[in-house]
Amino acid sequence: MSRRKQKKLKLLVPKRACSSCPYRRDVPSGVWAADHYHVLKELDCRRTIKLPYPTKDGIVMLDTPNPSPGTFHCHQSNATGKPTVCRGWLSVERNSIGARLLQMDEMPTEDESDFYYSTGTEACEAGLKGIESPSPEARALVEKLIARGAGKWEDDDE
Repeated sequence: MSRRKQKKLKLLVPKRACSSCPYRRDVPSGVWAADHYHVLKELDCRRTIKLPYPTKDGIVMLDTPNPSPGTFHCHQSNATGKPTVCRGWLSVERNSIGARLLQMDEMPTEDESDFYYSTGTEACEAGLKGIESPSPEARALVEKLIARGAGKWEDDDE
């Protein structure tokens, strides 16, 4: 019986975050759909979640560090067709389980604390501010993303 070798998925890692990265402080809010921003909060390794913990008196809910092992891919992956790790996510969430697993493959990280929001939750909240009424800068960036094939207006037909 022959064994098929599994091909290891090679993720690209850009040296810098793309110009539309939701983790970057200089990207206008409202560029991405609200659900994209909420994912940042879900992957925030500094956020705690309530998990059940058994005690002799029953089950209590305790604040527990976010156990998410997820990996956040760059929105530009849609345009390039190449699986790419989000550089902003990797830099901001470098202590998350997902980022640590990627770093086991010697994936380089960067530390530019003033360049990025300090947490995924902070990036989520900043991005959501412009959802209802995107600024001209956000609209221009969305148009650029649409032209590259990396996004679409929410009301576009599927």
